[in-house]
Amino acid sequence: MENNTLDNQQPKKKGNLVLWILGWIFFFPIPVMVLIWRKKNTWKLPIKIAVTVIFWILLFAIGGLGDKSNKTESQPETTITKTSASFESSTTVETTEESKEEYDSQFKNNFVALVNEFDAEIFSDWDVNSANDGSNILTAGVLIENNEDVINSFFDKLKELINSSEECDSAMITVGDKAKGADSEALFIAAIDNGEITTTMESINYNSAHNIWIRNQFSAWDGSHIELTKLIKENLNDEDSYKHIETTYRDIKTQADVDEVNEALSSAGKTDTVQVGDLFIVTKFSAKNGFNATIKSTAYGIASYENNSIKLIAIE
Repeated sequence: MENNTLDNQQPKKKGNLVLWILGWIFFFPIPVMVLIWRKKNTWKLPIKIAVTVIFWILLFAIGGLGDKSNKTESQPETTITKTSASFESSTTVETTEESKEEYDSQFKNNFVALVNEFDAEIFSDWDVNSANDGSNILTAGVLIENNEDVINSFFDKLKELINSSEECDSAMITVGDKAKGADSEALFIAAIDNGEITTTMESINYNSAHNIWIRNQFSAWDGSHIELTKLIKENLNDEDSYKHIETTYRDIKTQADVDEVNEALSSAGKTDTVQVGDLFIVTKFSAKNGFNATIKSTAYGIASYENNSIKLIAIE
């Protein structure tokens, strides 16, 4: 009976030992090594080695599964971080784009507002730069309606803007026809300085009242002056023999032009004079003279803008 009792208890001790070893395997590797290799352990050497190898394989396998689990759980956090960074980047871009609408000075903002007021466009690089004398000058190209009243109003307001600003002292503006866009020629170039507007270059295609009057003076067919041609023919022996060769003119824009042309007329013995706004016209032509010979001649005339009249000065 006593032997049977001992036999029955022995398996129970082995079962408890196995559970105890498994607990230590998962939580405390070093004590497990001690238990496997202590002298009291009666396992044979091959068994101890095999158990040690299996133990460490299991330990590393469990650790690897733990790492994968951690990586899987942390992935959403990584995604959130990237999303947040992307949003911040987008916000920065939007802020930059908005800042392009504002310029580094109040005068520049006012100039752009003035251009928009006239439904015009800035078509070239523009800026306010320091001149050699230390003053600040606005240089810009503007596409605007090719209309004298509109353009004059624009320049008057720009002059007021410059006069009221401490950031700009003068301007040099090139004007183009908005209807023609990038293909437009320069209609004129104007300077604003010391409260004065001065045109430094003007195209005949600029639709000022004076330019429209000039364009209406000449034939679109051969460029001859329509009314002067009539006067020339009236003074020929055979007006049917008249052939136009070339017509040129000088637009009398300034007092300097007046003085120069009048001096030339006076030197030629002519009493006729020009004034600002007039055209001094020169026409070369051929016609038969009194001997029925075809000769080349030059006619001179003055077209008056003030009273819309034409005068033949001489035929030479």
